[in-house]
Amino acid sequence: MHRVMLTCLLAFSLAADKLPPAATLPGHTATVTAIAFSPDGKRLASTSDDGTLKIWDIAAKKQIASLDGVANNRNTVHFSPDGKTVITLAAGPRLLVVDAETGKAKQPIEIADLPGGAMWFDQSPDGKSIAVVGRSTLRVYDVGTGKMTSGYEVHSQYAIPGVAFSPDGKSVATVGTDRKALIADIATGKITNTFDLSLKGESVTFSPDGKQLFIYTDDRVITAFDVASGESKKIFDGGVEIFTMSLTPDGKRIIAAGASRDGPGIISIADAKLEDIAFECDDRTKSAAISLDGQWLAAGGNEGSITLWQLPK
Repeated sequence: MHRVMLTCLLAFSLAADKLPPAATLPGHTATVTAIAFSPDGKRLASTSDDGTLKIWDIAAKKQIASLDGVANNRNTVHFSPDGKTVITLAAGPRLLVVDAETGKAKQPIEIADLPGGAMWFDQSPDGKSIAVVGRSTLRVYDVGTGKMTSGYEVHSQYAIPGVAFSPDGKSVATVGTDRKALIADIATGKITNTFDLSLKGESVTFSPDGKQLFIYTDDRVITAFDVASGESKKIFDGGVEIFTMSLTPDGKRIIAAGASRDGPGIISIADAKLEDIAFECDDRTKSAAISLDGQWLAAGGNEGSITLWQLPK
């Protein structure tokens, strides 16, 4: 995920004090499946199993837009690099493209004939392309025109739960139920790297420098793979189901969203362990995101709430 756009949360039992929330944003009536901060950190976008996409003004702590027709269950959401557009999966399937200022829907990107339906998508770092995966299929669409620019078969006959663009936008990584992770060249579709996984892959994201690939597998383990050498290191093996994961902007930590009532879990990549910090959180969390300046953390709850914390410096 761009995710890693690959986003709350794990239990922390080590810390005595918990960081209180700075704000709670009510509005969704079901599980919050995905969250994203705008590049300037002033707005938040969220999707939910209630079928809505909502856009929030963080300073005012209020909802500024709500749209229906969003895909249920598993989803992701992205702001464009300039913060003017929000994109998420919608029923159909299609990609819902929304003006972040007005909350009005633009022309959607149609992906109805994707084998197995759209399972996940990621937006390129420059915001111009979208990579969408289904069953054994990777497709790339131009955001401006809505047209497909390329399509390739990957993970033959297997589902692809996760996809992530490389930081330079030239490659995409995918994880499949065939217990493999692949890196493919966007221009040619050529598979440049193959990694064997312990079980089926669930989510994937690159490090900011593109040198590592972080993968969450169905055995509830996060593993880091060196892209050049293929060597692997287990980063987390906590026995907790993780719904979304993303890296902090400095690439040193993973924000992992799991079924816990104890708030966001932050995993140190260097130390391969949970950090000693806890958060006050009244709802089991299914999604999380961190702002680009690293100052704010948001968690989406199982019961529809969104909680914001201002992180200590």
